[in-house]
Amino acid sequence: IIGFAIDLLCVGAGLILAAILNVVLIIRLMVLRDHFENGK
Repeated sequence: IIGFAIDLLCVGAGLILAAILNVVLIIRLMVLRDHFENGK
């Protein structure tokens, strides 16, 4: 929804923002998974 609102203001910015957010979330997920696997 936020990405859609940004797209209305600046076409393409929402898509770039979503891609960056996805990369950040994937990296965070990998780091958390690594932390839990090492903790066992």
